[in-house]
Amino acid sequence: MPRYFFDVHDEQSATRDTVGTECADEAAIGVMANRLLAEIAANEPITAGQRTLLASVRDEAGRVIYASTLNLTGTRVQVPAKAPPTHIILQVA
Repeated sequence: MPRYFFDVHDEQSATRDTVGTECADEAAIGVMANRLLAEIAANEPITAGQRTLLASVRDEAGRVIYASTLNLTGTRVQVPAKAPPTHIILQVA
């Protein structure tokens, strides 16, 4: 099986994959790149502001063959100290 290298970049840093991962086909490459970005976002959440993550995938010859981008925006919401209770009524049609 061919080996692919998943490099990750954001606004402040870049991490180059030197080990690589075997993937069965190009569909698996996209799934793995997207999963990698989602895992990074889940483990390093932002509290406010924006963050863009990019995964670029290289083949064994060093050519970039796939790229995936994840844009995150976090906004803190100010809630009044004495906000009245909110009731949500769901109606099923």
